[in-house]
Amino acid sequence: MTFSLKNWSLLPVGVGLLFFWLFVGAAGYHFLMAMIGPVVPAKLEELGADNALIGLLAGSFPSLLAGIVNPFSSYYSDRTRSRYGRRIPYIFVSAILMTAFLLLMAWASTLGKSLSEFFGVSTPRQVALILFAGGSLLYGTANVIGGSIMYYLFPDVIPQKYLGRFMALFAMLGAAMGFVFSKFFLQYAEHQLSLLFTLSAIANLLLTLLMCFAVKEKEYPPPEPRNSVLDDVKTYFRECFKVPFYWFFFIGNGLTGASMMCRWLFNLLFAQKNLDMSYAQYGNVTGWSLLLAFVLAYPIGMLVDKLHPLRVYMAGVVLIIVANLFGFFLIEDTATFWVFSLLIAAVYAIQNTSDLPLTAAIFPQDKYGQYCSASAMVRSLTLAGAGYLGGLFIDLTGDYRYLFVWDAFFTGLSLIAMIIVYIQWKKLGGVTSYRAP
Repeated sequence: MTFSLKNWSLLPVGVGLLFFWLFVGAAGYHFLMAMIGPVVPAKLEELGADNALIGLLAGSFPSLLAGIVNPFSSYYSDRTRSRYGRRIPYIFVSAILMTAFLLLMAWASTLGKSLSEFFGVSTPRQVALILFAGGSLLYGTANVIGGSIMYYLFPDVIPQKYLGRFMALFAMLGAAMGFVFSKFFLQYAEHQLSLLFTLSAIANLLLTLLMCFAVKEKEYPPPEPRNSVLDDVKTYFRECFKVPFYWFFFIGNGLTGASMMCRWLFNLLFAQKNLDMSYAQYGNVTGWSLLLAFVLAYPIGMLVDKLHPLRVYMAGVVLIIVANLFGFFLIEDTATFWVFSLLIAAVYAIQNTSDLPLTAAIFPQDKYGQYCSASAMVRSLTLAGAGYLGGLFIDLTGDYRYLFVWDAFFTGLSLIAMIIVYIQWKKLGGVTSYRAP
């Protein structure tokens, strides 16, 4: 059965059905994100990569590819018109590609051994590392297209007055899937990674395709006349980067991403190496932390709708700095790691829940994907440098604890940029979107 959105803004039941189908598609995706984050760096370390190489393979290269691919896919998604909409076709194709590349990652060690024996080389672990890293990069590229455009779908089909609450529920779904993975599945990643990746890839594909068939996009006005690729590029940069307001937002968002890089890459390794925690212990802590984020998400979403997402987002940035200072100075054992994990989950729930409503509030709606991609491009280029430099930073300090210093420093820089955004927003009267002349 399919559902039309023509009159849904007037029908709460219809909106609820829309939420349901979007959540069906997002459930498998959230599970994959919870899995990929901690497992890929740990697997790369197991295959012989040092921290700088982990940062390069799991952070810099995927971010650089995102910075290249995202602007094109987002720009042309805004201008796509098909019987299935302007977002669904991209999500559909990328889901298929993500599944194929996850399967390559799942069986990289087995394929590495088989290929080494077939070609008569004595380096199966190095071959497995190449296959796993290559699959990870290809998966990341497909995810850039499908994952980002799925977020563009939300403002297209959800009435704006419900968007803050939707993103709260969306964040709750993410926290719930993260809890399920961390609490019940992460312990199997150490010895049964192939099976875990395979089943997760297939489940995500089926759920995403179900969403694609169930959700119908609205009718869009005809796109602007197509120009040459060079003219499109000129238009893209003129519209996205001519207004200083957006520049500071893009920079602040990029620095926020850079601040989280060391945590994404090395939090599990910090728990293992510094605190002697097992996969199961780490998953237990992370799971309950995500459950806290689940509980907090909807009240935060209501706050976003009431106070404006920019104010809520900035409050979250300040609290993240405080949380990281706590982590650096006070984490000594599993118990203090528990306390910190609950604290960081709470403050990141504030930022994550307000993020998409913030972009929906300040970006022009008819070119929402384009402006999001410009922000994502700046963020990706920032992450490309942060991945390698973050890994190198940990190698030079010789202590995973310094991931908290990295996070606090770059979050502080992000706060400065967002303060400038807030000042300009107030000077312009709190207008919700601005355009380049």
